[in-house]
Parts: sequence; structure tokens; C-alpha cells
Amino acid sequence: MRIYVDVVCSFSKTGAIRPLYIRWNKCTVFNITKINRITPQKNEGTSSLLFNCMIGINERDLYLEGGKWYIEKNELYN
Repeated sequence: MRIYVDVVCSFSKTGAIRPLYIRWNKCTVFNITKINRITPQKNEGTSSLLFNCMIGINERDLYLEGGKWYIEKNELYN
């Protein structure tokens, strides 16, 4: 199950995108401390980007698809 989240990003002059932090709600923000890898994904005719990143000491997958960011629900509880 997808959980859509707000993400604040930085864009380089070459067009590279780097997520900086996830805004979970008005009071909770998770800083993204490192991007381990960025992988293109193909899902049922749509394309997305998978950002495998570190949030504190936890490794998480963050997806960008059609201009929307999401995390899989099971990722929240690992």
C-alpha cells in the first residue's frame, strides 16, 4: 500500500533531483541523510524513480512517480 508524502528537494543546474527531507505531517519531518542509489522503475506501464536513502540510521525506499512521492506501507514498519 502506498503512503503519499510531501518531499522537499534540491534541483541541480543539470536537472538532477535530490530529496532533502520528508514532511510526514505538520509536526514531523524526517531528514534524508544520504542517497544510496537511484534506480528507474517500470510498473504496469508507468515509470518511476526509486530513491534508496538513509533516514537517520534507517535505510528506506522512496518513490517518485508522476510528480508524486510515496513510501510503501511496509517500509514504515521495518
